Amino acid sequence: MFRLDMAKPACGAGVMRSAMKAKEDVHLKTLKALVLIAFVLTTAFALAANMQINLNNANQLNGTTINPGSYKFAYTTTGNTAQVNVMQGKKTVATATGEVVEVQNPPQHDSIISKMNPDGTRSMYEIQFAGKKQGIRFNSEPAVGK
Repeated sequence: MFRLDMAKPACGAGVMRSAMKAKEDVHLKTLKALVLIAFVLTTAFALAANMQINLNNANQLNGTTINPGSYKFAYTTTGNTAQVNVMQGKKTVATATGEVVEVQNPPQHDSIISKMNPDGTRSMYEIQFAGKKQGIRFNSEPAVGK
């Protein structure tokens, strides 16, 4: 007369699928968070900026002569390495890789430090930024002139 229905056990197939789905969701969220963190850290350490400078004298940079005039120095730093593009208008006139270095006395204005070569030409040695303690050095030889 009376019929007794037995309840399904709590760990049935449907419950197990739900638990596995929840675990996959946690892993996917963790992966997304790690990708976001990696992107933010990469962006934080790869900094891009630029500065406008008027050169009064011709300078050599990485084998290219840069004549007197107004130039934009666009640079990207990653760690202690900098990639520099010297541009006049939209045209890139020179590129070089430099090392990010500490500057003892930050200058009041953006500036280029040049060294005098034995043949009388000048070579860019370092870029210094107004009020900043970091600069970009193009080689390890000491500057002897500006």
